[in-house]
Order: sequence, then structure tokens, then C-alpha cells
Amino acid sequence: MTRFTESEIEEVRSRADIAEIVGAHVRLRRAGRNFVGLCPFHNEKTPSFTVNLERGFFHCFGCGVGGTVFDFLMKIEGLSFPEALQSLAARYHIVFPGRSAVSAGGNGPGDSQKAAMLAANQLAAEFYVNVLWNTSDGEVARDYLKTRGITGETARAFMLGFAPPRPANIVTSLQKRGLLEPALRLGLARKDESGTVYDMFRGRLMFPIRDAQGRVIAFGGRVLDSRLPKYINSADSPLYSKARALYGLAEARAAFSKADRVILVEGYIDVIALWQAGFKETVATLGTALTIEQLRLLSRYTSNILACFDGDDAGRKASLRALEIFLQAGLLGRGVFIP
Repeated sequence: MTRFTESEIEEVRSRADIAEIVGAHVRLRRAGRNFVGLCPFHNEKTPSFTVNLERGFFHCFGCGVGGTVFDFLMKIEGLSFPEALQSLAARYHIVFPGRSAVSAGGNGPGDSQKAAMLAANQLAAEFYVNVLWNTSDGEVARDYLKTRGITGETARAFMLGFAPPRPANIVTSLQKRGLLEPALRLGLARKDESGTVYDMFRGRLMFPIRDAQGRVIAFGGRVLDSRLPKYINSADSPLYSKARALYGLAEARAAFSKADRVILVEGYIDVIALWQAGFKETVATLGTALTIEQLRLLSRYTSNILACFDGDDAGRKASLRALEIFLQAGLLGRGVFIP
């Protein structure tokens, strides 16, 4: 088990903005020296949940839950203490001397390369988010989200972004940070025959794919016009296997135990729409048929897994194939057929 020193813990605690972290899950408003909102841990109509930025604490006067930024992440995302600390350290670009940014304690081969790849993905995700919300390039994507009924709050919770159409936007940012080589390994950037480096994702709505700890491990990109292919997804890498990962896992993890179920769908937008409608326990496969590895991952949280299918003949056939995978994983799945 990873052990952290008191000074390391205090560094992360002091640099983490608890209002920012809580605000990703709770709509907060300023009330004097504190922030208040509806508690995410119990149902209430009158806000009794407060965040004290100066002390770095949260507390709910309704259900009594409270603690530090670590306690909040552990409870809301179902993380262990080391996972919560590592997640915050990655978010705020804190690297401890002698520790890997990936394992925060492991010295195994490839740790430094993986840390660089995670840094490249995080930088790219933040770049795409900024383009979506703060540039004229992002207007087309903002309009698209409105037509799909996706709110800004929901889009920010999933770190949705937009890759501008020009050929070397993210490449320039990655070069400045010394992260071009890991980006090439991940497929964020590519080289043509002349050796010119260019962005892999251009003119696409970007869906960061995160692991259970909230680290960006891959991307999906959707065009907003008639170009093909409609979706481009990251290839498998040392960080990511589409047969083992699930879209929405970081966002849904905390809801699994509360709902005591998982809703399994096929697409990014399906996950986001259901999450916004209150079904936060929803995840999706990543362009492949359901796998045993994905089911075994979900079975760590609950054995109650609802797989959604289209109500047509193709959906019925897909359900039979999925049933076989459920049985191979030692689980009894249930199917939901959407009219």
C-alpha cells in the first residue's frame, strides 16, 4: 500500500481548491465567507451543504457528513485515500520527488513514460475544454450541445471540449510543454511522410475517456458536419484498452453503490443524457462489443447490471450475444429494450 508523508499530504491539501473540486459535483453559490448548495449525499430541497474555502472543509448540516477535500473525493467518487490524493496531485500537476505521477510510489519500468502520457492527455483535455467555452471556434460545438439538450454544467462534469479545425493547435501546446513524444505514442499527434507533425483530432467535439481515478486515458472525437468517419477514437495504448475501459466510469463510480446497479449503454451521448436525467450510474462500452473484462470491472461495484439494447431485431440479437458474455463472467445480466 502506498504511504505518503504528512508534508506530501499537506502540500496536496493546501494546493487543491476545495470549492473547485466540490463545484464539479454540486452547484455552489457564495453565502458570506462560505459556499452553499444541495447536499449530494442525501435528498434535500433546502441547501444545508456548506464549503469553507479558508479552512478547506465541507459539512452538511442535514446528514452530518463532512471533512476535507480528500474525504469529499473518497465519498463522491468511491476512491481510497491514496487514489484521492493521487487524483488531486495529477489535477494540480504536483509531482513528488522520487515518486511516479502514475503510481505515486511505484518505481516500475515505464512509470515515467506513463506519467508523461497522462500529462499529455490532461493538457489536451484542458486545451479542448478551453476552446469549447472560450473561443469562437467552439461556437459550433456549443450550439450542438444545446440542440442535444446537454447543459453547460453536464458538459463540464464530463470535461467535454472541442478540437479546432486547424492542423497543429494542440501540437504547439504539447511542444511547449515537452510532451510531443508521448502525444505521438498516444495518437494525439501524428507525423506525415515529410515529418510534419499535425493534430489527430480536428473540428471534433471531444469526449475525454477517464479511468476510475479520473485520469484522462484516451479520447473520442465526433464530427459536427457530414464528414466521415463520424467518430474517431484513440487507439489502444499503455494507458488504454478499449476492451477493458468504460466511458463514464469516473463520473458514475460514486453512484454505483447508492443505486446498487449499473446501466450499460453504447454511446457517449447516451451516457451523458442519462447522467443529466438523474441516472448517474450509467457507463458505455467503447466502440466494441461487451467484454468479459468490462463486466468483471463493473462486478467490483455491484452484481446488478442492466444492459440497454435497441428494441429492433438487431438489438435482440445483440442481447443474446451479451447474455453469453454475462454467463462467461459469472453474472446474471438483465436487458432493457428501448422502443
